Amino acid sequence: MNHYVEIYCYKDGSVAYSAGENNDFAIGNTENFVLMQFTGFEDKNDKKIFEGDICKSNKGIISFVAWGVHGWEMLSNSHVYSKISCGIEVIGNIYENKELLNMKSSRYTKKIVMDEETDIQTVESWEKCIEQGLFHIDDGNGYWCKDGYESNDEVFSTPKLDATHVNWYSK
Repeated sequence: MNHYVEIYCYKDGSVAYSAGENNDFAIGNTENFVLMQFTGFEDKNDKKIFEGDICKSNKGIISFVAWGVHGWEMLSNSHVYSKISCGIEVIGNIYENKELLNMKSSRYTKKIVMDEETDIQTVESWEKCIEQGLFHIDDGNGYWCKDGYESNDEVFSTPKLDATHVNWYSK
């Protein structure tokens, strides 16, 4: 279940959080939490919209919220529909309700062909390279991959969801 929780991190490394109807405080472990960035927007029911939330537009389009090239965007099946707009409703999030996106079967559509342009690496390796500044958006294009198939989702503008690898194409 998706709940709004405020987390407070202190210099000594301790963590406190408030949650629940009474906004009760608790001190302790936050391993069961997935931190999601607040977008600054609310849906049509005044519910706060966070990165990774799955929303339904007033036209019935199901998409998820991600930070993109143009700010907070609504993405679905490799398409950017728009910036966050009025009339959307939060119906879940990508951590607890992936099935709402129906992306599992349609996300990875391009069979990877191994050639001189193919540079496949695990997501973990990719993330370490990014931390070290080895890849940059101006250097080429990277796409999320799984089970030998590549998606149309660029690594710098969409969340990895269930991807296991990255295919990088240098410019």
